[in-house]
Amino acid sequence: MKQKLGLCCALIHDPELLILDEPTTGVDPLSRAQFWDLIDSIRQRQTNMSVLVATAYMEEAERFDWLVAMNAGEILATGSAQQLRGKNP
Repeated sequence: MKQKLGLCCALIHDPELLILDEPTTGVDPLSRAQFWDLIDSIRQRQTNMSVLVATAYMEEAERFDWLVAMNAGEILATGSAQQLRGKNP
């Protein structure tokens, strides 16, 4: 609920860039799915908005077009989820 409230507050200003830093960490699976469904819905309506997400969950990252895999601040790989899976089966 706290994440949803924070998201609503951020969206009031109709941002061009939405930054989400591990928004579903510690959230139950049902709420996590609802949160990402909401993000998907927002992205469909606000096509001019870019979304930058930091997450440790690959199933969440797969929702996005371009991924950057990092470790300790170092970029390890970039590409689509499919491309990254091909690099690290």
